[in-house]
Order: sequence, then structure tokens, then C-alpha cells
Amino acid sequence: MFLDYKPLESITEDDLQALIINAVAEAKTVEYKAELPGTAQSAKKEFLADISSFSNASGGHIIYGVAADHGIPTQLSGLDIANPDGEVLRLESMIRDGIRPRVPVSIHTISLQTQKTVLIVRLPRGFATPHQVTLEQDYRFYSRSSNGKYRLDVDELRIAFALGADLGERIRLFRADRLTQIVADETPVRVANTPKIVLHLIPLTAFDPQNRVDVGILTQAIQLSRVLPISNIVGGISYRRNFDGFLCYAPVGTDARSSGYVQVFQNGIIEAVDAYLIWPRGQGLSAQWNSITAEEYERYLIQALPRYLSVQKELNVSAPILLMLSFIGVKDYLIGFRRRPRTASVENAIDRDVLVIPAQQIDGFDVDAASVLRPVFDQVANAGGWERSLSYDETGKWIG
Repeated sequence: MFLDYKPLESITEDDLQALIINAVAEAKTVEYKAELPGTAQSAKKEFLADISSFSNASGGHIIYGVAADHGIPTQLSGLDIANPDGEVLRLESMIRDGIRPRVPVSIHTISLQTQKTVLIVRLPRGFATPHQVTLEQDYRFYSRSSNGKYRLDVDELRIAFALGADLGERIRLFRADRLTQIVADETPVRVANTPKIVLHLIPLTAFDPQNRVDVGILTQAIQLSRVLPISNIVGGISYRRNFDGFLCYAPVGTDARSSGYVQVFQNGIIEAVDAYLIWPRGQGLSAQWNSITAEEYERYLIQALPRYLSVQKELNVSAPILLMLSFIGVKDYLIGFRRRPRTASVENAIDRDVLVIPAQQIDGFDVDAASVLRPVFDQVANAGGWERSLSYDETGKWIG
């Protein structure tokens, strides 16, 4: 269905009318409903069953405010709701509290010329599957076929759990392989021989064989400004299409090596490598201390994350997205905070060359980057002997 290829916020009344004109029937990935779910428990369970069935299958859209006859849309009837934003919050709360694991969902409202409202729920294919309805301890699993939703049987549940476990392993292997290539200097552009910060943003839909994005739009000026390397200190960029997708990198220096790059893969993954922010100042603990200034690298990542997420959103990538931060070549480095200097010691030095921080899940694109990154920064600080990142005040605001 053509709605799959449009950003949710770009869908208009004309698009909805096109569904009626073209008689786009209900199918595995689309369902029409004339009314929103009510407040009765039975209505809530039915709603949650619909949501989980889409996520456990191929994803799709539920469109509220469209009348249908035997699955064929007949009228853009709209909804009489005084507070559309309130209804969105109600549905999001029901999904959050009634389905496990969490289902990534986006909801968009469209105001019609009739002064009524249409509400569209977009559900990507879930990969933390299977999702279970848990309202009132219902504990049921649903999926979808062209005939609508149905309960999963035992054999189908076994397959669903196996696929969910396989995804986690594929993501782990992808990250490990990319870090191995970076350590071996097998990168799309040669990078300076300094310690590196590596950021991966991996959509859970990335390993769907049918998932491909149009990286060609990144050649536009506004997109190029968003896909800059983490610390584009020198100024100016180079970019090109490559086998993996689209590459943007900082100018090559006198040693024919770049200070960093951003690789956008054709499945929506973003890999950003920085070789500028961490410079060796000595030869290990026996000489001048090598250190990482926390406030500096944190600031650049807080600035970069919204840019990269906006690129993925423009590419029509589906959330959730796993954020993975790694450091390469940092054994014997110290983590330092300007606001609380302390005496350097062997006990506080990073004890491994490659520091791999556990993944952090991002459920949407419009996020507070400092809040999302705080658990990640805390774990980096732990590697340097700190109990947490000192760049946040007692209210959780980043003050670095």
C-alpha cells in the first residue's frame, strides 16, 4: 500500500480519499474502523489484540474514521472527537500498559474539511516478538493473515520466539563485525590512527530482507547537513554513494586519513566513527596520562544524535532503534570531568582496548538526546571508576 512509503506526518485527506477511490481493500497490512475503541474492558482487549496482531505479522496501518463494507472503504466518515491529542494519549497508554514486550507505534491525526478527524495508527513489523496482550492477565498472542487477526497456536509461537532470538544474535554479530573491521582499518574511508568513538543506530527492521531505504535523498543539502560526522571540526565534507549505501566523511588530512565518517546503510543502519575527540597524550600509565574529557565527547554526541535520527525518519525507517556506543583503542585511558578533577591512578584507568556499551532502545525519533544518552554516559563513566556521569545535575539535566 502506498501509505507505507510516506512519512506518517505527510499523509493527507487526499491520500485517504485515494484509498476509497481505488477501493483499497482491507488486507494483512491495513484495516479500517469507523469508530475508536471504547472504554469497556472488552473493547480495550479487542484494540490490543488488533495492535499486537499487526506487530506480530508484517506491521501496517489501522485507520479510524473510515467506513467500510466487507473490507472495502466506502466513506471518509471521520470521528467526532473534541480532543484528538487526548485520544492519542489514551491509545498510547493502553498499548504501553496492555502489551509486552513494548510495541513501537506511531499515531497521526488528520483534520478533515468536514471538521471531523481521522486517526491513523502505524505499526512497524515487530522484531522483539512475539508481543502478548497482558490486559487483565489475558496473556494471548495474535497475528494476522489476509483475513484478519487470529490467535497463534503452539507451533507458531515456537517459530515466533525463535525468530525473535535470531534477531538479537544478528544485531550482535553485525556490531561485532563492524568493530572488527574498524580495528583492522578496513573502513569505507581511511581514518586517523587515534582512539575512536563508534556510534551505531540500528533499526529493528534493518534485517528484514525486504527492507531497503532510498539513500539518494541524502545528496540534498538539507540532508547533508544532518549526516555530518560526529565532530566535523575542520569544516567541509566529502560524500559519495558506495556499495553499502551513502558515505559522508570529513576532509582527508595531510596523512591521507579522515577524522571521521558517517555510513548510512541501505537497510537504514547508521554508523558514525569519530577519530578526532580522543587524542593520545602519552605512552600509557608510565608516562603522561591519556584521558577522555567526558563533557566534550558527550556534547558532540548529544548534538549528533537528533541529526542522525532525523535522517532515519526522513528515510522512512521504523522505530524502535537500538543505540550502541563503543570506544576503540582506549585501554589505560582515564575518564575525566572538568567539574571534579581527581588524582590519576591505575585503578581508575579503562581496563580494555575496546569498550562496548550495552544497547539503549529508542522508541521514537523526536527524543531528548541528553536523556536518551544518560544511561550510556553513566556506563562509560563507570569504566573510568566514576559512579555516574557528572555532567548531569540532580534533576537529570545535562549541564556539561
